[in-house]
Amino acid sequence: CVQLGRYCHTKASDGSHPHIERPPVQLRCTATCMPSFVYDTVQKVHVRSSGYHCCDRSAAWCQMSEQLCGTLAARLSLLYGTREIAEQVRLSQYYFHPTQPGGIYGLHPRNGYSHVLVPGRWEVLLKKVEFENVTQQECILW
Repeated sequence: CVQLGRYCHTKASDGSHPHIERPPVQLRCTATCMPSFVYDTVQKVHVRSSGYHCCDRSAAWCQMSEQLCGTLAARLSLLYGTREIAEQVRLSQYYFHPTQPGGIYGLHPRNGYSHVLVPGRWEVLLKKVEFENVTQQECILW
């Protein structure tokens, strides 16, 4: 059931906008598209890439080399952006303003790590804060 607005907005000659009340209109069984902020497509299964096993130790060394992106310096550049930023992030407890990592560690999922999308969460939080402030002011007045 979809209910359309109750007020008609018209512009008066003096520039004001008087509101003329109209009866509500209900449209039953009306096909609508779900807004994009209501749902989020999340992959159901996450599978790591398959590794290979071999009785020869050279295969393990090859796999370790692939995981390091060739060298440790290349891996740090991929994860943090540069080797210097990687060193600053490692020693961030000694800085007043820690360096933000670049590279892969600088990326953040759009909907957070839990993939939970809450539409309008900031508006809900602001309304809650406003409500608490009004409630506290009313308690002070009583």
